[in-house]
Amino acid sequence: MRLEFTDQEQAFREEVRAFLQEKLPAQIRDKVLNGYDLSREDHVLWQRSLHERGWGGIGWPKQFQHRIADMVIHLEQARSMSYLVALRCASANLPERRRALSAAKALIGQSARFVGQQAVQLHGGMGMTDELIVSHWFKRLTAAELMFGDSDTHLQRYAALTRE
Repeated sequence: MRLEFTDQEQAFREEVRAFLQEKLPAQIRDKVLNGYDLSREDHVLWQRSLHERGWGGIGWPKQFQHRIADMVIHLEQARSMSYLVALRCASANLPERRRALSAAKALIGQSARFVGQQAVQLHGGMGMTDELIVSHWFKRLTAAELMFGDSDTHLQRYAALTRE
């Protein structure tokens, strides 16, 4: 197994780093480093920078806007479900808590998978490089979706609990 970069890979790595240093807007960098949500305008600005460099995602620009809208919808559904399950966890009714937790795990896991995959797609081949935080978040979302049973397992569990 070869663990070092070839000269060509190293040159590309340096090119990507130089591009990020030069073109990544400070407001986006600060939001990402501090864990804040990026606005639609932030995403559009960054995708335009990538597109100008020739690294734009597939389907620029119309599909990009629809893809981002779908990602925001999934994010908001997952966020709402997390609020709902937090309320249900205070219930003394054990079956209700179990149903709520399984429903939340299924929906949040599906949303995480969708958002992660779309984020990688929007960044093209760069989306899986270690230089972009997208790849790190995608790996974390994938691991979180699999922890304590994946979405499919919890969807089946929810269906069984609902039948009881």
